[in-house]
Amino acid sequence: MSILKVDTINEKTSGNGVHIAGHVIQADSITWNTQTASGGSTFADVASSSMSFTPKYSNSLIVIQALMHIRWEGAASNGGACRLMYNGNAISSNATYANYDDHNSNTYQGYAIADKVTSGTTSSVVIKIQLARHSGGNFWVNWGNNFYSNMTVMEIAQ
Repeated sequence: MSILKVDTINEKTSGNGVHIAGHVIQADSITWNTQTASGGSTFADVASSSMSFTPKYSNSLIVIQALMHIRWEGAASNGGACRLMYNGNAISSNATYANYDDHNSNTYQGYAIADKVTSGTTSSVVIKIQLARHSGGNFWVNWGNNFYSNMTVMEIAQ
């Protein structure tokens, strides 16, 4: 068995980068505190959650993670959900009842969502979050502009 020890790996051809399967090629993130409310059961864009991302390879794995602060109005059977969008396509659940409660007080909580998709392109794509309420009342991200949410996107070499 051989052991290879190095301090630096340089790309052979300038601009090509070093491609090692399973490693992060690039990452980007956004943070926002803009309030978005949904009074309907149809998914709509979360304000300020959209970002452009240009994959370096068309076969890369794109990993998307988001942590949002949500609120829904207190009433029986209220709640809602968020989903991730990759270049116009939903890549996570379309169910509107991911956060749901049967009590009569307002609910505030953290909401984490993560998923992955094959990049499929080396052109710029739009990645964003959408929300929808499950039943009566409203469902918010960053209620009152008092909370911050964030999304991180990583391109993983395959």
